[in-house]
Amino acid sequence: MSISWNEEQSSVLQGKWFAFKCMGYSLLMIDATQEKEQVCLEYIFEKADRWECIQATVPCDSVVPSVTEVFPQGAQMQNEIAQGYPVTFQPKSTTQDLSNCSTMEWGPFHPLLPQPIKFQLEMKDELIENAKLVTGYNYRGLEELCKGGKPEDVLEVLERTSALNGFPLAFAFSRAIEQLHEVQVPERAQWLRMFLMEMTFLHAGLQSLNNVARSLGLMACSARIFRLSSLYQEAAALICTSPQFSGILEIGGLSRDIPRETLFTVNAILQEMEEELNNIQSQWENTTSIMKRLSGTGRIETEHAWMMTGRMRRAAGLTEDLRGLSVLPWSKLNHVIPRTDGSDCFARVMLMFKDTLLSLDLLDQMAADLPKGSIKTDFRINGSGEVLVCEPEAFGGMAVRVRQKRGRVQSIRIRNAAALNISFLPQCLKGMEINDLPLVVSTFELDLSAMEK
Repeated sequence: MSISWNEEQSSVLQGKWFAFKCMGYSLLMIDATQEKEQVCLEYIFEKADRWECIQATVPCDSVVPSVTEVFPQGAQMQNEIAQGYPVTFQPKSTTQDLSNCSTMEWGPFHPLLPQPIKFQLEMKDELIENAKLVTGYNYRGLEELCKGGKPEDVLEVLERTSALNGFPLAFAFSRAIEQLHEVQVPERAQWLRMFLMEMTFLHAGLQSLNNVARSLGLMACSARIFRLSSLYQEAAALICTSPQFSGILEIGGLSRDIPRETLFTVNAILQEMEEELNNIQSQWENTTSIMKRLSGTGRIETEHAWMMTGRMRRAAGLTEDLRGLSVLPWSKLNHVIPRTDGSDCFARVMLMFKDTLLSLDLLDQMAADLPKGSIKTDFRINGSGEVLVCEPEAFGGMAVRVRQKRGRVQSIRIRNAAALNISFLPQCLKGMEINDLPLVVSTFELDLSAMEK
C-alpha cells in the first residue's frame, strides 16, 4: 500500500528544487539507499564544478513528488530508483486528448535501431501525437552485482558493460577509487589513458555516423564509413586484442605500457580517415535531398538542450567543455570544442563530423607529445569513504558515485549521458512523421546498454 507524503512535506521538497533551478543548478544524479523501513533519496545538483545535495527520507511504499516538474531530465533517473526501491514518484499530470489517435508499437528490434528500444506511439494523420519508451530488461543489475566486490573486480566488470563506453566508464570508476585514496597517477599513464579515451570517442563517432547514413538510406556512404571503422579496428588491434581496450586499465595507472612507436603506427593508420570524412561531410552538406531530410527534423528547444549533454547540447549553440573538466591533461593540447546552431538533426550530424575530426587532431598531438615515465602507482585499496566524479564519455558527461568500506565497494551509482538525454526524446518525436523516427533516435546517440546495465 502506497503512502503519500503530506502536502507540507511535498511543498518543502519542491521548493528546494525550484530554489536550485533559480540559482542556475542542473540535476546531476538521483541516488537512494534503504535502511529498514525507510528510503533516503538524494538529489545531487551541479553548477560549473560545484555540487549540492538535497536529502529526503521517506517511509517505504511512499508516493513522492516527481522531480520532472522542475527538472525534466530526471525522468529516467527516477525510473531507475523506482525499479530498485519501494518508492513511487507521482507522475506529471497530462490533459492531452488522444481519443482520435490510433495506437501502434514500433521496436524493440528493427534494422535501423542501434540498440533495442520499444516505442508505444499514438498516431494521428501519420504524425506522432504522443510517444512512450520501454528501453531495457536488466534494470540496474550491474550496480547490485558490484556491491561487496573488490575494486579491481568491479573495474573488470565495468569495462565490459558497453561496446562504446566501457573504457570511459571503467576510467571514471578508477578515478573515483584513486581520488578516495589520494593517489597520484603518473603523467605518462594519464596521457596514455587520454589517448585511449580519445580513440573511444572516435570509434563511437564513426558508429553514430554509420547509424545516420543507414537511417537516411545512404548505403554507399554507410559502406564508406564502415571501411573507416575497419581502419579503427586495425589500429586498435595494435594496442589490445579488444577494441574496447579491456584489461589495460588498472586502478593507479595501466597494466602495461604502450611504446611510442606503437602509438605512431596507430596514429598513422587513423589519420588516413581524415580525407574521407571531409569528403562525406561535404557531400552531405551540399546535397539538397540530404539537407532537406536533416534540417528541421528532431528539433530540440533551447530550454531543454540546456539540461542535456554532449552533441545534443552543443548543437543548440550551448557551451560544454567536458574535456576541460576532466582530470586527464586535455588542457595541455591545442583544441577548441566545436558547437553549432539549429538544434536539429542536421546540426547534430555536422557535430559528429567535427568531433571525429577533432579526435583525429588530438590523437596526432598526443602521439607526438607523449611524456616518458612510469605507468602505475602502487597502493593499498583498503580505505573507506564515498566520492562522486564526473568525466566525459563518448556521447556527453558521465557521473559515477562510489561508496567503499574497508576496501570493498559498498555501492555504486552510474549516470551516463543517455540517462539525461533520453528523457527528452518523447517530446522531440511529437508532431513528426514515423519515417523520421529512426533518424532522430540515431542522432540522440543513446548508449542504452550502459544506461540500463
